[in-house]
Amino acid sequence: MLALGVEADVNLERGVRALAADHPAVAELVRSADDRHELVFTADLAAIYGLQTDEAQEYGRLLNALHIAAMSRPAEEARTWGAGPARAITALLGSNFPIE
Repeated sequence: MLALGVEADVNLERGVRALAADHPAVAELVRSADDRHELVFTADLAAIYGLQTDEAQEYGRLLNALHIAAMSRPAEEARTWGAGPARAITALLGSNFPIE
């Protein structure tokens, strides 16, 4: 999921977030988009691993934070920067919540 999300233009992402720092209306749009991304992660994690809502939301928030951090990296690093941490989170989920 993270790899697909980083296909977006990281320069645009950084620009919108910089603009949001000075414009409350843009900041609200960014916050809303972040919330929606988190909901997608949360719903997928709940469905895949059978997590309860609160627990799925915690992992969804963690993956979304990793996605935002990856998008803040230089464009040439953004696609690969979060791969290791994403594998670690996936391994943690798989060991704690085996998929049957």
